[in-house]
Amino acid sequence: MKVIDMKPITKQIVSAKEYVALSESMRNNIKETRILPPVLGGKNFGAIEVTYDLPVYCAR
Repeated sequence: MKVIDMKPITKQIVSAKEYVALSESMRNNIKETRILPPVLGGKNFGAIEVTYDLPVYCAR
């Protein structure tokens, strides 16, 4: 029998594309969002920090 280690997550940093999908599927569980602006000279376009009302369990 294989055991999957699940960790509760209350905050998560996601990309804008992931946030759109997340906001559609988990709209009732999102407590707060904060935009993290991109760093000058960086290779990404920034990120979004999502805080959940109830923990979300993710396999690690």
